[in-house]
Amino acid sequence: MMIEKNAQKTISYSDQLFRKLSRSIRNLQHLTAEALLEKITSIMFGMILLLGIPYFIYILIRFLLLSH
Repeated sequence: MMIEKNAQKTISYSDQLFRKLSRSIRNLQHLTAEALLEKITSIMFGMILLLGIPYFIYILIRFLLLSH
């Protein structure tokens, strides 16, 4: 019974994610080339911040630990 509820939540979550992605893609299709480039740039900047800063901190800590 619990597994069925979790499966329904997973399907519901994946369905919501699919709908959000579909809506986002439809919105991107109506943008001009300049607006699309600006949107892609902001997404890339966000990904760099999201992934790059924690990775830099990890490398910095590893370097400090190896030097001792």
